[in-house]
Amino acid sequence: MSVGELLRTLKELQLDKNTLVIFTSDNGPTIQDVHRESGGSAGLLYEGKKTTYEGGMRVPAIAWWPGTVPANQTCEALATTMDLFPTIINLAKAPLPADRKLDGVDIYPVLTGKKGKGVDLVFYYNQIDLYAIRKGPGKCILRPNLLPAKKPHCPRPAAAVSP
Repeated sequence: MSVGELLRTLKELQLDKNTLVIFTSDNGPTIQDVHRESGGSAGLLYEGKKTTYEGGMRVPAIAWWPGTVPANQTCEALATTMDLFPTIINLAKAPLPADRKLDGVDIYPVLTGKKGKGVDLVFYYNQIDLYAIRKGPGKCILRPNLLPAKKPHCPRPAAAVSP
């Protein structure tokens, strides 16, 4: 089933105004792999999958919920997929687990454009090892690669590519 079919079905069943749909990725594109010379592109962001650089960690997300999430808007707030769990639990009016501290926060105000700036502090771990810390617009990279890269990769901006 394609995304268009899914959204059309939600509308036909009149579930669209009661359904939050989120499109996102867990990490950036595969820049290099053993079977190809190169993989995807992170655009102007440096590096890709398996690194803590922006091209490996910063990914787009699209939220769709007619009547609740404003259409045709962009948001620069920092959020992580860890924020989806507390957001969805709160939307379902279910209690959050009390026996542990959650890494994510409820980003409903960010999604709806009401208020909120997302999270301000994010720790990037690979299992128990701390690889990077983001605070606001700044990022401290302690260990750049989750796995050793063959060579650094930084695509040139489209305007710098000669025909």
